[in-house]
Amino acid sequence: MKNRIFMDVPHVLQIADALVDLHDRQSEMIRQYNMAAKAMVDDMEGRSKQSLEIASHHIDLETRDAMNRLMGHSIIYNLTGKNRIILDKEAAEAALPEAMGTIGKGKKK
Repeated sequence: MKNRIFMDVPHVLQIADALVDLHDRQSEMIRQYNMAAKAMVDDMEGRSKQSLEIASHHIDLETRDAMNRLMGHSIIYNLTGKNRIILDKEAAEAALPEAMGTIGKGKKK
């Protein structure tokens, strides 16, 4: 517990949005890489062509895996932030004097 990091809800939701933006930018970059790699492979022949196709395919798979992890973290951050908002709202409502039964119970004269 001593190493826990506490973040405000807006910061958590901001991180979730930033991860989605990063995913979108990475998707565009990998699309451009694949187009460039395919153009380069089309001009090659033999073993070089085959090995570059395999390498390109593996890079694509690994990059997509990393990008899907980004989306997974974004979903987790989003859910965490939204759940925290709900819990904070419920806690605030429960802390109201009416909810605690403290209104109207003062000293009688």
